[in-house]
Amino acid sequence: EIYTLSLHDALPIFHAVLMDHAGNAVKSNEVRARIRVLPIRIEAENATLRGLARVANDQETRQTSSNQAKVGAIDNASSGIDATIQILAAGDYLIRIAAGTGFNGTAHKVYIDDLESTAQVYMIPNRGWNVWQTFDLIFPLDAGPHKISIRHQSMYGELDYFEYSKL
Repeated sequence: EIYTLSLHDALPIFHAVLMDHAGNAVKSNEVRARIRVLPIRIEAENATLRGLARVANDQETRQTSSNQAKVGAIDNASSGIDATIQILAAGDYLIRIAAGTGFNGTAHKVYIDDLESTAQVYMIPNRGWNVWQTFDLIFPLDAGPHKISIRHQSMYGELDYFEYSKL
């Protein structure tokens, strides 16, 4: 089987060509496909740590965290993580954050490119340490590199990972 792929009207078009040993070929009808890129995951421990934030990989963390580690001690306004993401096409993007806390009233603040005007806050219910909950935020992003910053807003929290994908 031979597959060919071309771009037309921003949708991939493909067809299959079947050939036998004698060289006879049959070409299928063209098919258009929408391709959705899966979320890209950034593990918190692989991001740049800020303030008091520290990587933890104790036994309980290794058993419950996606990469056997987390970032904790997000305990003051300068504490959290930064990561650079590369956006290929402008549009709305879902940023899903896995966070947890053992305190009531915990919240984190998410910024794009250090701009206060982009900031969004999510509250983390107290379900205990190493119990991951996901929070979905939507940001409009232009093509190019962007810095995602997740910071302490109130109380004490921890991060497992964040993912981003185009809507």
